[in-house]
Amino acid sequence: MYLGLQSAQLFPVVIVKYPILTRADFSTLSDGEWVNDQIINFYLQLICQRSADLKVLPKVFALSTFFYLNVSTKCSDSIKRWTRNIDIFAYDLLLVPIHLEIHWCLAIVDLAQKQIDSYNSLLGGNAKCLDYLKNYLVEECEDKKKETFGFGGWNFCWRTVRISTTWILLNK
Repeated sequence: MYLGLQSAQLFPVVIVKYPILTRADFSTLSDGEWVNDQIINFYLQLICQRSADLKVLPKVFALSTFFYLNVSTKCSDSIKRWTRNIDIFAYDLLLVPIHLEIHWCLAIVDLAQKQIDSYNSLLGGNAKCLDYLKNYLVEECEDKKKETFGFGGWNFCWRTVRISTTWILLNK
């Protein structure tokens, strides 16, 4: 049985594992609403958890929705705290959510395949995005590993993704 958002008040516990979502956050999933940053963060954490649970999948780390704003506007010293206790180079994939004015994009840094892809549902690439991420990788490598990060053999791609407006609900 599917219960709409109107029935949410009947169930006080919404999520146990990642207690970052409120009922107001869930309401951003309604038609005509803008999906907020906490929904994006939550979904990316679900992807990371699935990756950790299923060892056949690539090892995934998701950066916060606030990361890109900081990496694109602030100095490197303020960025270091985002991964202070994390070795990002121990992961296969880094997921970087990007908020561009009125919509969300996603960059995926594939450390295993040496590729950075920027996915956008609107037409056009984002060269600055790739530059910010490249600079971040260089600085992070120098800070954590005390070595120079090389981009020899790396690929950088912009991808326009067609988004389906059809949602499928599976209820069993």
